[in-house]
Amino acid sequence: MRCVSTASKRVSARSSLPGPARFPLEQRRSCGRGCAAPEINRCFPDCPELNGLGVWPPERRSHGIGTAILRAAEAHVQRRGYRRIGLGVDDANHRAGALYLRLGYQETGCHYLDRYHYIDEHGTRHEVADPARFLIKQLPAAPTRRGGSSRVSAS
Repeated sequence: MRCVSTASKRVSARSSLPGPARFPLEQRRSCGRGCAAPEINRCFPDCPELNGLGVWPPERRSHGIGTAILRAAEAHVQRRGYRRIGLGVDDANHRAGALYLRLGYQETGCHYLDRYHYIDEHGTRHEVADPARFLIKQLPAAPTRRGGSSRVSAS
């Protein structure tokens, strides 16, 4: 399967992970439902996508931050009733690809061009089209809640 995306990402912004140690993160955009690339969305409808994950500065990488973010995103979509989550990884980003595979994401065989732009420190806009591939992780069903909050009374 070959998919070619024409989707655009938003300009990069900085945010931080809350907690005792704050680590800056790069975040381009978060998708609520489905992939931004229409070709991927057609192949994997109703599959939430984690998009634009990056730990910054590079010295903060390999400290479990990316893994923690992925696990939190997986738990979030699982609680919302989804049974899978997807993400795209740049073909040249072998380190991230290895992390995703190690955490249970699987190759789908779907390749696409990930198009986005960013604005550099001089205010210049740069258009980028990176070859990427889409990975999916199957999630177990969310545990059912016990107690009164999930019961429906018959009157």
